[in-house]
Amino acid sequence: MPTTWSKAKRAQMDRDGRWTIKRGRRRPPRAGEPQRAKPRGRPMPPNIARGNATRARVRVAVEHVFAAQKCGLWLIVRSVGLARATTKLGLANLVTNMRRLAWLQSRPAPA
Repeated sequence: MPTTWSKAKRAQMDRDGRWTIKRGRRRPPRAGEPQRAKPRGRPMPPNIARGNATRARVRVAVEHVFAAQKCGLWLIVRSVGLARATTKLGLANLVTNMRRLAWLQSRPAPA
């Protein structure tokens, strides 16, 4: 590492190295990290395939809900500020839940 870097920058760049030295293995993936690519010319290691499958399972559970809301409600969240975006998504969730309730009430009761 260059000696011209500040102490904070050196600590930031050495974070993964410290993890490896302390625990003897690569650090675990952080939340929100993308899926890992297959090494070129080699088969994908089983641990990477398992991690990718876990990430895909979580992503599907979340993204299908938003996709259904976007299609059914023509939902486009283009707003300035977190409060407005939160309110818009909250109202979309409310409408979705009301539609679900109406659909469930219209069906006959199970025998």
